[in-house]
Amino acid sequence: VLVIHDDPRAVGLLRRHVDGCDFVLAEDAGQIRSVLAETLPDTVLVERDSLGEWEAVVAEGMSVALPVLIAPLPSVHHFGAMLGASDFLPKPVTRDDVAYVLQRLAVQPRTALVIDDDPHIVRLIGRMLRSLVVDVQVLEAFDGEEGLAVARSRRPDLVFVDLQMPGMGGEQFIDALAGEPDLAETPVVVVSVRSVEQENAAIHGGLTIQREQGFALSELLGLLDTTLAAITRPDVVSPASAAARLAALAG
Repeated sequence: VLVIHDDPRAVGLLRRHVDGCDFVLAEDAGQIRSVLAETLPDTVLVERDSLGEWEAVVAEGMSVALPVLIAPLPSVHHFGAMLGASDFLPKPVTRDDVAYVLQRLAVQPRTALVIDDDPHIVRLIGRMLRSLVVDVQVLEAFDGEEGLAVARSRRPDLVFVDLQMPGMGGEQFIDALAGEPDLAETPVVVVSVRSVEQENAAIHGGLTIQREQGFALSELLGLLDTTLAAITRPDVVSPASAAARLAALAG
């Protein structure tokens, strides 16, 4: 399955929850062309916001018509946006995670603030930042209130904040920061043991399945049966089995 998405971390999410599929990521039209030059996928899964990248390649002409599923796929940084943050990092955080966030946000901070009630996490992220950004100054705070006071006095270029802390937690900190005129535009990265999979907020947008040759009646009924079962009987039909069956039927 060729996955077209601007967040490479989404593929890991799909691999953990959808059985029986091998996922290959392409973030833009250039990467789509590279993948198609090497292999022919059974199905193309397009994140709705990345549809333009796929359409640009299709417009150039393709010798084979591939089945396409268009859906609002889960995204780690979209989950961060739901919290009012610029991005989201699930714990345990790696150096590659921090490097990816810096690249995606296009920021090389002179001053970064790290807020977590675990001193080990604060020091760990600080070391990662120092190894990635020359001469960065890392500020430390161990709860939301202290972090807000440091942010007001030092005005950091970037903030990493734990979501769950005693007293003022990460969400309250983000809300308070947004209310400060001089700090409202500061990029904030949420760091948390909570994962995207644990969130039940709706991902808006419909699911579209396209296949040039259409569907036989039996295939269409199979698609409807799987989709309706996943919606009406989620305790019986797991999301993983439903997603795998939909991909197989579409292909």
